[in-house]
Amino acid sequence: MHASRASTGQDWWRQAACAHSDTDWWTDTCPDRARGVRICLGCPVQEPCLADGLAHEDVGVIRGARLLRRAGSRTEAVRLVCAHCGCCPVRFTPTGISRYCDQGCTEAARRSRAERRTAGRHGSTEGSRPAGSPVTIEHRRAAAP
Repeated sequence: MHASRASTGQDWWRQAACAHSDTDWWTDTCPDRARGVRICLGCPVQEPCLADGLAHEDVGVIRGARLLRRAGSRTEAVRLVCAHCGCCPVRFTPTGISRYCDQGCTEAARRSRAERRTAGRHGSTEGSRPAGSPVTIEHRRAAAP
């Protein structure tokens, strides 16, 4: 994978956190893909990596802290950080990718959705957060490998 970038004259990948790592961590077949995600989440060149992956239509690999996969006739980039806390890698399950890092965030997100639905039915916005506002949660940060 690195050889193709080197031949195009792009050198951003030399700064990548994964530059000297086992490239199998970023493939569909890796049983420890979470380790690759943790490395990727701390990488300083996520944007050019993702752009390169999309430009080359890489599929089934992690690029720019996203899993690139085929969605019909296009390549889709799936976020690999928890949709609730925004700081930890998601879980990989036998049936796919969870949107959350652990059961605690899964339950907290479920409660938040229920509270917003209840507040919406009663016409109250008290206790609900506007879309896009940060979630306040004490959470462990992903440890560097």
